[in-house]
Amino acid sequence: MAIKQRSGGEWLEKWASLLKTIGNPARLAILLILYASGEGSLTFTQLKEIMGLPSDSALVHHLEILLKAKLIEKIACKKGEIGRVYPKYQISKLGKELLEQTQLAQALQEYMNRHPK
Repeated sequence: MAIKQRSGGEWLEKWASLLKTIGNPARLAILLILYASGEGSLTFTQLKEIMGLPSDSALVHHLEILLKAKLIEKIACKKGEIGRVYPKYQISKLGKELLEQTQLAQALQEYMNRHPK
């Protein structure tokens, strides 16, 4: 569901819910990492390495919350014809819209311009 101005409480409730979801530093970081990902999607292992989280369960917890809020998507990927299928994560249309409308995407770009690798 796209974020569009709605009448009354429904609009406010949706925004409050989304902002609460990204109010956690780890979840906001995951969302920003996926937004900025040149590849468009990342594996669990790639996210864990970038995030530096202490345990798999912490990352699983944050990914589940972002998936439930529909801010990210899990897609099935496969290496080769007979390779195993594994999940990758990418930011959803709603996630992009949230970051762009709150100008967090712009803030991220400005930060990256000031602090190149």
